[in-house]
Amino acid sequence: MSALIVEFPIYIENKSRFHDFVQKMAYRAVQGRLRYGPPNRRKRYLKRLKKEIKAYEETGNMEHLINAAVYCHLETCEPENRKFHFDNTVESATRGKI
Repeated sequence: MSALIVEFPIYIENKSRFHDFVQKMAYRAVQGRLRYGPPNRRKRYLKRLKKEIKAYEETGNMEHLINAAVYCHLETCEPENRKFHFDNTVESATRGKI
């Protein structure tokens, strides 16, 4: 088993909760890889991500958030969105707007 080391340059509250979430996400990603094989664009991860968020809104079950996080990762591997790119200078969609 390999280890993922997450370094925090500043103090973060609930660091153990963050580690717990990331560990659950890693377990789920490995389970999915073993069950469904390597990432594949035809699996439509963006659509699945939206369904998990909706299920979380309806139930409050953290399980859906973990699944959504894995789908976020898989979407970066095999994007369904044809406009997929990375631009860290984009204006926040939420900051000061909610």
